[in-house]
Amino acid sequence: MGQEIPEVSKSNNFLSLKAESDYINKLIFEYGYFDEEYLKNNTNNPNVMMEVWRYYNNEVNYGKTRIFTYTEIPEYFNNTDEHPKLETDEMVFTAYHKTGVLAYNKIDKTYFVIFVPKGSYSWVQVIEKYKNYILLGTRLEGLAIINLNTYLLKRIDFGEKNNDIKKISIRNNRILINDKREIDFEEF
Repeated sequence: MGQEIPEVSKSNNFLSLKAESDYINKLIFEYGYFDEEYLKNNTNNPNVMMEVWRYYNNEVNYGKTRIFTYTEIPEYFNNTDEHPKLETDEMVFTAYHKTGVLAYNKIDKTYFVIFVPKGSYSWVQVIEKYKNYILLGTRLEGLAIINLNTYLLKRIDFGEKNNDIKKISIRNNRILINDKREIDFEEF
């Protein structure tokens, strides 16, 4: 789960400067440190939604993830032009550079983080949907598959030289990765 942050004394002035405080906490987390109490106490703060997901789910390689819903998102998530995106009748999934994948439920108008890679240089490059699963190809961490009914996550590591996934397609219940590697699709 990263390294624990060294003890830092925060003055009342630091805590009253919310934008600055959020930015510094985001930087701290980006470099592998976290303030456990800050994240635990801010699960409803959309400004740290990616960090909260990573804190609670980073160690999950196969298992249920914790999902937190939000009614708003930070302004910087509104620019989605250059990001991998997948839209269905009910949902919009958008991957963000060096963070994770944000889901928007068009029916109840809520947002939630569906996945964040373990490392910030392993961003999601491609999003595909098959049955009730979202398949995410990452830059350095292989394939992540999420069951949309249960939020079970399955990470598949193909080894250092094969973890850069730029294309995913499905044929005959098999996942084709980068037009080279084929694996069986197994429901979970």
